[in-house]
Formats: sequence, C-alpha cells, structure tokens
Amino acid sequence: MGKQGMTAVLAVTVILIGIIFNQLPIQLVSERSLGLSLLFKLRGPLPAPTDVVLVSIDKSTADALDLSIELKTWPRRLHAKLIDNLARAGVAVTVFDIYFKGATRTEDDQALATSIGNAGNVVLFSQLQREVTPLLSSSDTAVTTIEINRDRMVAPFEPIAAEAAALALFPLPKVSLSVSQFWAFYAMDALPTLPAAALELFVLSDPGALFTVLDSLRPQQSGDIQQRFAATKSSSALALSLRSLFRNDPSLIHAVLAQFDKNAKKSHRLEALLNMYLADSRLDLNFYGPPHTITRVPYLDVLNGTEEALTKVRNKVVFVGYSGRFLPEQQDSFYTVFSQNNGLDISGVEIAAMAFSNLLHQQTLHPAPPVLFAIVYGLFITLVGYALAQRASAGVAIACMLLLSAAYFTVSYLLFARYQLWLPWVVPLLVQTPLVLIFTLLWQHKRVQARHDKIHHAFARFIPGTAVEQLGEHGAQLLSRAACAEAVFGVCMATDARQYTRLAESMDAQRLHVFMKRYYEGLFAPVSRHGGYVSDIVGDAMMAIWHAPETEWESPQLREAACQAALDIVAQEHRRLSQGGVVSLKTRIGIHCGEVSIGHIGAGDHYEYRAVGDTVNTASRIENLNKRLGTSILVSSETIENLSMLLSTRLSCSRELGDFQFVGKSTSINIHELLSTQGHCNDSIEAMTELFAKGLCAYRQQSWSVAISKFSELLRIVPDDGPARYYLQRCQDLTTCHPLSGWSGVIVLNEKD
Repeated sequence: MGKQGMTAVLAVTVILIGIIFNQLPIQLVSERSLGLSLLFKLRGPLPAPTDVVLVSIDKSTADALDLSIELKTWPRRLHAKLIDNLARAGVAVTVFDIYFKGATRTEDDQALATSIGNAGNVVLFSQLQREVTPLLSSSDTAVTTIEINRDRMVAPFEPIAAEAAALALFPLPKVSLSVSQFWAFYAMDALPTLPAAALELFVLSDPGALFTVLDSLRPQQSGDIQQRFAATKSSSALALSLRSLFRNDPSLIHAVLAQFDKNAKKSHRLEALLNMYLADSRLDLNFYGPPHTITRVPYLDVLNGTEEALTKVRNKVVFVGYSGRFLPEQQDSFYTVFSQNNGLDISGVEIAAMAFSNLLHQQTLHPAPPVLFAIVYGLFITLVGYALAQRASAGVAIACMLLLSAAYFTVSYLLFARYQLWLPWVVPLLVQTPLVLIFTLLWQHKRVQARHDKIHHAFARFIPGTAVEQLGEHGAQLLSRAACAEAVFGVCMATDARQYTRLAESMDAQRLHVFMKRYYEGLFAPVSRHGGYVSDIVGDAMMAIWHAPETEWESPQLREAACQAALDIVAQEHRRLSQGGVVSLKTRIGIHCGEVSIGHIGAGDHYEYRAVGDTVNTASRIENLNKRLGTSILVSSETIENLSMLLSTRLSCSRELGDFQFVGKSTSINIHELLSTQGHCNDSIEAMTELFAKGLCAYRQQSWSVAISKFSELLRIVPDDGPARYYLQRCQDLTTCHPLSGWSGVIVLNEKD
C-alpha cells in the first residue's frame, strides 16, 4: 500500500474509532469535565453582564439583621420592603430564588403579596415535586406493576403566588456531579425555568408591538393568543402560547423580526426571546467567571434603600437569593468548571443570573454541528496521517503530531472564545491522535522490518485495544467517589470571634491575614494539645472535633479534653489582653457531644474530611447562644456529665444557665457555662454561682420577684454578668403574667431572641 492509500485508510479508521468512542458515556464526562474546563480557564473571566444584578444574601446579612441564616425563618415583611425599594428604583424584572412555602404571620404574608402585586414584575421560584403513579399491566400469565414518574411544579404560598407576574422552576442537570447546562423549559410540559421566565417578562413587559406585527402576519393565531392572555393576565401562559406558535412555524420569526429596526435594543431582545423558543430546552452554560462574577449588591443595602444600591439596580433584571462568600456558608451551590480550589462553588441564584444573560445576549454554548466537526477533524487527521507517513523517525513523527495537535486545539479554542462554538478536543487529541501516531509508527515499522510481519500484525491488533482500555481506566478516575462515612461518638467545639467584622473593616487585607494567622494559632494549639483536630475554618469561625470508636462512647476523656482546650483558649486570650496595647479578639465557644458521621464530603476534584450531623449543628447553636447571654464558653449538660470531680479541680467551675430550645429543634438542651481558668473555685465564684442558681430556681418556679431580687443582687456584685442580665430582663417582662399553665422554664429561642 502506498503513502496516499495509507493516509486514506488511517483517516477513515481513526474517524470510525472516534465515532464509536463518542457514543460511550465516558466521552461526555471527559469532554465536559476536562475539555470545557480547560477552554474556560484559558479564556478566563468575561466582564460582568450589564443587564443583570445579583442582590445577594449571606451570613453577614443575617448577622446584621440578627436573623438565622435559614431564609425560611426570615420575616416576609423584609422581602416586601426590598421589593418596594426595587420598584422605586425602576427595576425591570425581579426574580426571587427563594421559596415561600406555606403561611407565616398574616401581616407579613399580606405585605409581601401586596408588594409583589404593586411591582407587577416579580418572578417567584417554585419547587419541583416528582410524583410516582403505579399502573397495573396484566397478561395471560402475570400481572405487573409499572411506575410512571411525572414532575409537577409546586407553587409558593397561594396568596403570594397569585400576585406574581410569573412562577418558574430552576432544576439543574448534572454530569459527573458538575453543572454545565441548564433548562430553559423543563420536562414535557415545557415548564419555564427562572432564566426563561425572566427573559420573557423582560422582553414582553409590553407585548403590544409584537401583537401588532402578529396581527398583520397571523391574524387568527394572534387573536387567539390575545384572548387567552386577556382572560388569564398570565405572562407564563402568554409565553407558552408564543413558544408553541413559533416552534410550529419557525419561518415566522424572520418575518416578525423584519418588521423591527435591526439596530434597536428591543429588536435584539425580541430576537433573543424568539431564538430561545426555537432552541433546545436543555442548553450549555457559558460561564462568565468564578463565583461572584455577576455584579452583586448586598441585600442589606437595597433593604436600607441606599442611593448607590438603587442606582446599580435601575433598569436591570435583579436576581435575589443566597450567595455565601465562604465555604461553610454555602447552602445552594453547585460544582462547576469555575469552582475554586478552596471549595467555594457558584451559588444557584448566580447560575440562574448567568443563564438569563446567556439567553438575553444569545451567548449559550453551541456544540459544533456534526458536519463542521467532521470537516475540521477529517482535515486534521488527514494532515496528521500524511505528515507521519512521510517520516521514518519517531521523533519527527511526534513533533509533527504535536504541531498539528496544537493547531487543532487553537482552532477549537478560537471557535469557543469568539463564537461560543464548542468543538470537542479531548477525544480527538488525547485518544484518536495518539492512535494515529501508534498506527503510523507500527506501519513504518512494518515497512522497515518486513521480516517481523507476524509481530507487526500482533501489535496492530493488540495495542489499540490496550490504549482504549487504559483510557477507560483513566477516564473512570475523573468520576468522583465519596468515601463511606463512619458513625462515631464525637465532641464538637464551635468557635466564633467577637467584633470580627469591625476589625476586618479597620485593617487592610495583608494585616488582617497576619492577624488572623496569629489568632488561629492561639486556637489550634490548645485543640491539638488536648487531642482534637480542626475540621473547618472560615473567616473568624472554627470547628474542632474529638471523636472515638463506638466502644468508647461512655469514656469522659474526650469531653474533658474539649473542655480543657476551651478553657485554655480563653485563658490565653486573657493573658494577651492583660499585656496591654495588643489587639486581640475574644472567642465565643460552644461544645456539644453525641453521635457524628465522619467521612469525606465534596464533589468533583475537591473533598474534605469532616464531621456532619445534629451534634455539629447543635454545637454551632450553643456557640451562637453566647451572643445573647454575654458569655464565653457554653456547653451542654451531656458534655460535663460525670465530670464533677474534674470541674472542681483541673477544669474549674461550671454553672447551669437553664434549658433552651433552639430554632428548628423539638427538644430543649440544658446549658452550662464553664467559669474560671484557675485550678480551683475561689470564694467569689462560688458565691456568684450559688446566687445565680437561686435566681434560676425562682425563675423556674415563676417566683418573679424573688428571681429579680437574686439576679439584681448578682449584678451589683458582678455588673457585667451576662446571664444574670438576660434572666433579669426576662423576669421583668414576665412580672405581669400570672402563673403560666404548662410552664417548664424552657426558653424557646426564635429569630427575635
């Protein structure tokens, strides 16, 4: 066979191999996980789109409002005020990626519904619910059950949903735990998603001009659509009717657009909407960059109506939702090609905003048409095969292959960066091109060494199969595998620093970095010294864990070690403050023990070894209780159970602070405070503890006057005693109450406490 024949056979063979390989699931995983990732990183971030703004909620917002980080607990009157301010600023469309489930306070619900109705441009998030319907199928021999799955949109609380301009879902498809696509319309019902609903409302806020054109082109269909719209006043119903019209008659799009000024902004927006109707329901995201690329305006600034914030959102499409700034704050986030090495992913609301901008500017990624791919790759393979067939030297052959591969990748990158065309390159360059090289070198080896005909044929049959098998093993490694979690007894210590936000504002980033490094050294050393390990840190917060196998659950050593570490941390801070002139943070600590699940948690290429479970969450709640009580170290009664001897010697004193039921919990927890860092309890501490215990006992017996007397006396002795001040205020508030039936003394915490 001559060189030309060899080149033709080589090109056809490798292209056929590529076609077969592209049918395998690993091709989709490798192209999206590796191919798109590299293309995005080479292209780099794009400028933030100018038409969309993210009103972001994070932990600092919740802290500033003195609310829980759980958005479902927030008073809806806050969202109502936010909508009013956005409407006053002249926002084009407001999209809430927050689900308003069920009724709350009537006044708050009514305020939110009224604000949504007055704004007239609010899109609300709806949940997706899967319903399984069993059907019986009978035959002559047996009766079988067939299950039919159907997805259903569950709207928000009805009085609120009734005032919305549109309701929409936002499910996201995942490939190998990574998000790279979104649905514009979901399922067979063509349910609009948040980006699609936002675009429809943005473009069709005044559909009069479009109806005028449709009246002249399709009067019958236009009249039917207008009648349905007039009857329902639903933008979603209007959008679905228009989508059906244009999908049934695609040529109508060109006729409609011809009636508008091609250079007008409205014409471009209408073109984007109509093209969305014709496109597939599942589209590829064109990410603009890493987390927080979309222009962000803090929720608190809009809520307060600052001029700067309202100016930024004027005439924009605004997406409102949770977008944490640090890893532990993430609630609704997704692993993407731009997920950062520290584990910070892109929030769901930011993905929705990116998807909207993609649709508006027609910038979604478009997989290269098969014809274009066949032409480009066929030419590439032909050139590679011809170049390699001319050379006998393996070094020259590899150089030619690398040069042509670089040219192919450059074409793939330019199509991606300039035209949003996605030309696959992983399989062509990492699979098929090496096969070309191997095949060509084997062919050259056959020509040079004719005497080894049988060996050549054996290798020609053997090596390609081995290469594919090795690639299969390599590709499987791209699939993430989570390690099995282990249930153990654990003691969790949650810490937080007082006034960290104020300190961070007063320091530049470099000084803050050095300061926090020194601060964490003061936390890590006691934890490590007493046998614990740091599971997680973010900003000014730390989570430390002590754990043991199930057989050692009754052992008090872990609980003792955690308590001693906490006391050492506070003692170290007291010593630092006593030095004078040293900037220091005071640490709040919460400790709880119980069953935890230890294992690797993560997705994609980022995993962390950490503990999860109710014990971890409760430790954080206990730590947060320090803010209300003005204390430093709070522990659950389970933590110090059977440690009485230790508490009277090495671990100092403790005092009971009462029973507290945290938000979202069905049972209460008995809380104690660890006092003093000395090796024994001095007289003043013993007196203070005894006096507080008497006041607490009177409080539980509803003897308000006695309790007030005891707590007031304690405050005269120790004016800055936070728990005494807290209970004194509660007793004063209850002085007008008669003995309460069912009284247990449990303090039920809520967003107001």
